Amino acid sequence: MIKFSKIDLAVLLFRLVFGFRLIYGTVDNVFSWNRMLEFKEFPVIRYPMFTSFL
Repeated sequence: MIKFSKIDLAVLLFRLVFGFRLIYGTVDNVFSWNRMLEFKEFPVIRYPMFTSFL
């Protein structure tokens, strides 16, 4: 059986919470067609409508 230290579990919990927050904060931009069109206007991105779906 694998034993985890308290620090390992704390780091895992931190990464899960942080990752959830990143996804929760950006998922509305991914599912909104208007936000995708705003993303298309960024001048530094090649093939903006293709990369907006990646």
